[in-house]
Amino acid sequence: MDDLAATPASVATALGVSLSTVYRWLAEDSAPRVALLALFWVTRWGLSATDVEAFNLVQVHTGLTQALQDDNRKLRAELVTAGRLGDFGSANDPAPHIVTTQAYRTDPGDQRSQTDPAADRQPDSLAAVAHRHSAVRPQSR
Repeated sequence: MDDLAATPASVATALGVSLSTVYRWLAEDSAPRVALLALFWVTRWGLSATDVEAFNLVQVHTGLTQALQDDNRKLRAELVTAGRLGDFGSANDPAPHIVTTQAYRTDPGDQRSQTDPAADRQPDSLAAVAHRHSAVRPQSR
């Protein structure tokens, strides 16, 4: 009770017991385990345990966030590398014949444009690709 900074009346109200029950517990220097556990969380030890748990959770989730950001950064770098390899016309390409090098340039310090003139070329629009391919398609009879 000394650590609670609460009156016996407020403890009785919080626990749903009579005031005489709280005084009996104080006189016997003993209380039911349920009452002690309920009161533990409002003592300095209970509050400290809560603070430590919150701090530890923040540390864990901060580390997880950093690890996921590192993984994301590595995957983006692999995507850039794959984009630099070239367009080989895969069977599941959603937009074949469209230059996609611009879409993979996520790093502002990317030096490709100084050595690769194709890196600065704007991607073809779908309409331009469709027009170009419609002009070369053989007429069906």
